[in-house]
Amino acid sequence: MSTEKIKQIVVVCYSGMATSAMGASILSRLCKEAGVDLPIHYQSVWQVDDDEGLLVVTQPELMQLAHERLPKAQTYVVANGLDYAGYAALAAMLSCPQTES
Repeated sequence: MSTEKIKQIVVVCYSGMATSAMGASILSRLCKEAGVDLPIHYQSVWQVDDDEGLLVVTQPELMQLAHERLPKAQTYVVANGLDYAGYAALAAMLSCPQTES
């Protein structure tokens, strides 16, 4: 993952209401604590606009759909919508920008 290219993060689920909202809240808090200043939103996977500066955070069952609908975006997969460890790992990666090798 090329973290330097990320301009915004969208946590997605099917409906864009419950799971993604909770995940975005967790990730926002962890990013703030890590000093990461990126806009973090939540949305239905069906409503996200594809963009090269976008990081889509999703669950395993939506990974393929996210790749198909959003080919320009980068994707990060968490085990489930409340995967604190997965969000914490992402916040840590974002706090130490890396480029693709």
